Amino acid sequence: TEAIAATGHNYLAVVTAPTCTEKGYTTYTCSVCGDSYTADETEAKGHTKGEAVIENNVAATCTTDGSYDEVVYCTVCNEEISRETVTVPATGHSWDDGEVTKAATCTEAGEMTYTCMDCGETYTEAIAATGHNYLAVVTAPTCTEGGYTTYTCTVCGDSYVADETAATGHSYEAVVTAPTCTDGGYTTYTCSVCGDTYTSDETAATGHSWDDGVVTTEPTATTDGVMTYTCTVCGETYTEAIAATGEVESINNISISELTEVPEGLAGIYSSVTELTNDLIARVVSVSAGYSEENVVIYDVKLQFSRDGGITWEDATEENFPAEGITVTLSYPNDEVKANYENYDFVVLHMFTSGEKAGQTETPSVTKTADGIEVTLTGFSPVAVAWKLSAAASPQTGNDSIIQFGIVAILSGGASLICVGIAIRKKQRKSA
Repeated sequence: TEAIAATGHNYLAVVTAPTCTEKGYTTYTCSVCGDSYTADETEAKGHTKGEAVIENNVAATCTTDGSYDEVVYCTVCNEEISRETVTVPATGHSWDDGEVTKAATCTEAGEMTYTCMDCGETYTEAIAATGHNYLAVVTAPTCTEGGYTTYTCTVCGDSYVADETAATGHSYEAVVTAPTCTDGGYTTYTCSVCGDTYTSDETAATGHSWDDGVVTTEPTATTDGVMTYTCTVCGETYTEAIAATGEVESINNISISELTEVPEGLAGIYSSVTELTNDLIARVVSVSAGYSEENVVIYDVKLQFSRDGGITWEDATEENFPAEGITVTLSYPNDEVKANYENYDFVVLHMFTSGEKAGQTETPSVTKTADGIEVTLTGFSPVAVAWKLSAAASPQTGNDSIIQFGIVAILSGGASLICVGIAIRKKQRKSA
């Protein structure tokens, strides 16, 4: 055998550069067998200082110190090179101008509170009591009570009185009240200062002095009159009755209107106003030839009378209707007839409404006048009037002994007749 010579190492170099703290070097490694070694060392570069930075900053307060760290780092490897802690002194309090938290009174101290504007800590100082500020009010003495001065504090209202003086006593003035007819006289004593008053020195009333009296209400047939007596001194009055005369005054009044209901006495004969009206028309036109149903008016005629001079009114009845009858004047049915009344004939029909004659009729005589148709009726309601043209006028004479009435009439069918109303007055002796 022969020896084959060793090939020798085939080293590859890898350079490791120096750092701030470590040396640099070159590593040689055989690419065949891996054998390795280092050589070619270089010195470490050392740190490169950067600008100092602040860390761990703790702010100072009013009462506590603060602090912070000044730290320097290497600008290459960022390793801390140095650290120094710096102390910051406490700032101390920053007090405001203070606030009154308890006001001082006249007798008690107050309190001023100061507050730190940074941390809110407070402290207080006393405010001295103000003392009273008294205002004096003088109360003058009166007739019955002494005077005094009231001292009152204008701040807290504390009050006391002093400087008292004696009462002055009353100063009376006398006023005499003379006696009257009904009241006695007396003297009134009044204090001119306070108004206190009392009376004394009384005298008796003088009594009334009556005149001869005046008739203030005339007596009537049924009611007493009044005589009034007046005191000539004080004007007071009293009255005495004047006996009634014993005469009865009767006042009558007539009303005429449209027939709107069946009279009570005819209710058993007619069931409606229409039935009653139709019967009245038929009867009145049959009284004499030439009258037609178109020329007929129906009236509701009533009599009222008063026994007390017109204060109260009663409807007339069969018992108290005037025995001689009542003369009334009925207005003409229309303007044409009124203007030419002398050329017309008229017939009037009255139907009785009570007693044995209920439903029976009468046809009173007619007198034509410039004011209307004049008839004398012995009973009232209902009344029918018919008219027709005539060749000549033949007015009949009425009963001149009866006082005539002007009336207001409303015609059946709606036409209206208007006249003036007049009351008749009759006197008769009151029975004993």
